[in-house]
Amino acid sequence: MPEPHLSPSAAASLVLQIAGHPGPAFPLDQAADNVLGRASGTLVALADRLASRHHAVVRRDAAGSWTLVDLGSRNGTWLDGVRVTRGTLVEGSVVRVGTTEFVFRATAPRHEPAVAAGGRRVVRGGTPAELEGVALERANRDNESRWPMLLYQSGLRLLAASGPRDVVFTTLELAAEFTAATSFAWLDVDAEGHPTTVCAVPPASDLPALVTATAWQEAIAGRAAWLAADESAGDDIACVPLAEGGRIRAALAAGGAIRKIDFDLLVSLASLAAAALAGCEARPCAGAEAAAPTDPLDESQIQARFEGTLALTGTDVSRLQGGGPADSLAAADSLRLADWERRLAVEALRRTGGSVPEAATLMGISRATLYRRLEDYGLTRDGPRPAS
Repeated sequence: MPEPHLSPSAAASLVLQIAGHPGPAFPLDQAADNVLGRASGTLVALADRLASRHHAVVRRDAAGSWTLVDLGSRNGTWLDGVRVTRGTLVEGSVVRVGTTEFVFRATAPRHEPAVAAGGRRVVRGGTPAELEGVALERANRDNESRWPMLLYQSGLRLLAASGPRDVVFTTLELAAEFTAATSFAWLDVDAEGHPTTVCAVPPASDLPALVTATAWQEAIAGRAAWLAADESAGDDIACVPLAEGGRIRAALAAGGAIRKIDFDLLVSLASLAAAALAGCEARPCAGAEAAAPTDPLDESQIQARFEGTLALTGTDVSRLQGGGPADSLAAADSLRLADWERRLAVEALRRTGGSVPEAATLMGISRATLYRRLEDYGLTRDGPRPAS
């Protein structure tokens, strides 16, 4: 299935309704049957016990009309509140399969920017709903088990956020943990559509300025964009708006060597973060956490929260090694297990360019375990701790 790319299109879609609000949009293939049901390989695999494995199909006929056909389901297929065996879909039609509802959108015109700002090429783009639907459909088609687990973990952690600021921190932590990007930012939108930097990681990152100069107009128009690095130098940039009730309230941005799965995850994180913010506003919060995320976060808070989350720099790894090869595996002369484990940790960090998550994978341990070992061995981002 072709992916959204900020280009004009008349492709129809089914928009999943979540608690009465629009969720991911699933583009419909005009030349094939778009099956709805619980089976893998359908347009969207429904986690709905009242849906049949192959429940209904949406197809486009020779006259260009979209038709909904029930496939002999046990609980029936409903169109605009009426049970049907066959019906014609028009703009805004509501389709119910089991307990799951979709809204049919007959057209989905997309915008193509005249020029990618800053000499950057548009890799992917579109509305977050389109992009999220494509990502979920691809994960279903490819039987990608890691994708739903990432979303599940992200959803749980965001639901546990104590307030708006915690939503910001948690969203950026998840982006840092699950993607290959190296810089992240949360930008709020003021009444005139201008960006306000709430949190940038690392704090001195120039990512907010790069986003403002390149992808910001797309973001405030409700479109996510992934821009490739320019011809001279620099990082890829991804910017995804957080929308609620049609209003763009913030944007999640990342910079670095961005992959397709990274962009997909950023899109889904933005959707989850918007829902988490709405949840925080619907329940009472006390103390500092009641503050709106529009207040810029203190740099010391950012550094304390994200210490060890991002990849260590080459200088950091050099400091961990004690500044020379004497701490390398080849020069090891001790048979004490703790000494070897320390050297293995340092060597794993060196081989992975300072990435704690990758080093933990290389060692066959969890990231949390590696963090504990670094602590036990007296290793910090500033090098070995001085003897007390």
